[in-house]
Amino acid sequence: MKIIIKKSEMLKHKKTIKVLKASKIHPKSAVTLTASEKLTIVGQGFKNEMDCQSLRWGSVTIPFATWKGYFRVLHTIPDEEITIEAEDDIIRFHTYQLKSPAIRVSHLDKISLAIPLNATPWQIIMFPFENNISYEKLRNSAIWNAVNVHMESVRRHVRKAAVELQPYGVKVEDLAELVAQRLGISDRETFFKILFFKDK
Repeated sequence: MKIIIKKSEMLKHKKTIKVLKASKIHPKSAVTLTASEKLTIVGQGFKNEMDCQSLRWGSVTIPFATWKGYFRVLHTIPDEEITIEAEDDIIRFHTYQLKSPAIRVSHLDKISLAIPLNATPWQIIMFPFENNISYEKLRNSAIWNAVNVHMESVRRHVRKAAVELQPYGVKVEDLAELVAQRLGISDRETFFKILFFKDK
């Protein structure tokens, strides 16, 4: 994945994060940058689309804490255009480079392009089930991290309820089944794999 983007576009994105109060976004949550005709940035509670020159289509996923760190150096860059390039374990932001096993690159796929740009977190969660996307396809898709991050709120509520209902013999699996049933999700296997996914 490689793009050239105007600094003014990145400053607009920085304002979006500031409005969301970046301190409330989990530092270990993922941010996915997808380069096609435009640059799409998806993270916990936000999704931005910006004009750019795509030199190599694809996507990269990095921890939000890493992405937030680039905002601190953005104002020091004198050039109007910024190059962002990513390979496995490496991302370059203008002249800055970071290596980390948490940086993952994937090729652009049709799944990510099919999600509306104004999709809400809940629509992103439901997207694989409404479009019959298997767990294997989803895991290899550029939207996996967006779905996984937004599913965290569901995980949190299910786990909390399971703790409170444990004295009555209710298990977390029972609540997961009930949630899937109420949402009309027929592909229980995919739903449970996403819900109980643990990033190693």
